[in-house]
Amino acid sequence: MNGKERFAGAILVITLAIGIIAGVFDRHQDADSVLRQACGSPVESGDGGHEIFRKLDLNIASVDELEILPGIGPKKAGAIVDYRERHGGFKYLDQLTEVKGIGDKTLERIAPYVFVSTEVTPACD
Repeated sequence: MNGKERFAGAILVITLAIGIIAGVFDRHQDADSVLRQACGSPVESGDGGHEIFRKLDLNIASVDELEILPGIGPKKAGAIVDYRERHGGFKYLDQLTEVKGIGDKTLERIAPYVFVSTEVTPACD
């Protein structure tokens, strides 16, 4: 392999790396903007401040919405929706640990971002 081929290969690798990083960043930004919509309840952030976001209702959230939660990917999001459909919805938040793949630690991570409603209401008026 000559110098020009190595240079072209290096440029290709760098371009691919930048594309991957940009894709991850965009996904993070999309999730962040959804969780921080200004029509929800304040939740204390890790730095002692407060952040405003719209909480997701486990009884109506879509797979796509559930996927933005920390530690929830497509498989777990689908399992949540399947469980909800089989059991007629969630009655309380801790019931989420009955979904395969979701334990106490995952529940603890996503609890600030979700709630369980008993009736379907619009997220924002």
